[in-house]
Amino acid sequence: MKRVKILMVLMVISCITIQAQDAHFSRFDHIPTYINPALTGVFNGDQRGIVNYRNQWASVASPFKTYSLSFDTRIRNKNSKNFQFGVGAFIYKDVAGDLDFGITSASGLVSGILKINNNQKLIVGVRGAFEQRSLDNSKMIWDAQYDGTGYNSSLSSGELTNYGSPFNFFDMGTGVSWVYGKSQSTISSNDEFYAIVGASLNHILKPDLKYFQQENLYRNLNIYSKVNIGISNSHYSVVPSLLVQFQGPNTEIMAGGMFRYRIKEESKYTGFFKESAVSVGAYLRYKDAIIPSLSYEIANWQLVFSYDYNISDLQNVSRGNGGFEVSLIFINPNPFKYGKGSAKFI
Repeated sequence: MKRVKILMVLMVISCITIQAQDAHFSRFDHIPTYINPALTGVFNGDQRGIVNYRNQWASVASPFKTYSLSFDTRIRNKNSKNFQFGVGAFIYKDVAGDLDFGITSASGLVSGILKINNNQKLIVGVRGAFEQRSLDNSKMIWDAQYDGTGYNSSLSSGELTNYGSPFNFFDMGTGVSWVYGKSQSTISSNDEFYAIVGASLNHILKPDLKYFQQENLYRNLNIYSKVNIGISNSHYSVVPSLLVQFQGPNTEIMAGGMFRYRIKEESKYTGFFKESAVSVGAYLRYKDAIIPSLSYEIANWQLVFSYDYNISDLQNVSRGNGGFEVSLIFINPNPFKYGKGSAKFI
């Protein structure tokens, strides 16, 4: 039996939305624990919460929407001053296309953070995740439901398989990262430097996706790096980052950076005045999109906006329109508290 709309939509989903078969964000540096479980607890503060929202391809078809929420913190090891545990959780929901192809995932994260010296840390992390995949069966349209004059939803599709039945599976991932950080030498020197380099392997168990025939989810190898370079005795910093992903036959390369301007410094003794900064920059997803981005920071909070301008072959249909993305980040306590200028590992 011919499959008309379901095949068309799934083909679009496969080719455009989930080439890597995973949820997709452009500002990958704001989903650190999703990229690599070895980034759990690796930030300047005690608790971190991040909310992300992405809306893509609204100009082409039904919008593809992705929501995520993450939280992570560190647990101090009473028996060692040089070792801590990071723990966290990452939840996301992805809804794609006319059939509401859905991915719902909940992950638990644990990392071990080893302090090598005052400037370096080595981190190993693991992820355990429960996922559900689903389709909205009521939105499927089949050729058998055309009565000669048009589509008639009362006609039987003639299909024997209930494609809309959701299914669940358990999955795992692991990763390693290395962090180097140097605090600024004085309260106003702005010469801090930090670097993060890491790699992770996701979908270790290669779960079966189950649609149409047995199809295992490819393992996903990520290589990630981010650097902060403070320009001495100025209000400026440069923050480049890179993500390379390999999953099955697919490769994704993203690179770019932000130019940060410190508007106001945290007051040195009282903390009455909160540090604030604005950043502008852009990223490139190779052969797919140019992504301008803007962020604003004040004390504990950071708000980030970005937009994908499509440059792929789909541009003839999308007219350059890709998708917008927004992230809200909260770190407690204030990572700039009292102007101490400690290296900000996020």
